[in-house]
Amino acid sequence: MGIVYVDGVVKHSGKSVKVRLLMDSGTTYTVLTENVWKELGLEPLS
Repeated sequence: MGIVYVDGVVKHSGKSVKVRLLMDSGTTYTVLTENVWKELGLEPLS
């Protein structure tokens, strides 16, 4: 089995960013780079 990537779009508050995601069948969380966070206007919870 090889490494699998998919192209996707992350959306928040009317903004959207195209991303490339590494797929893992055991994944619980999605990790986004800081520049994606900034483009979407996201802030850490704490």
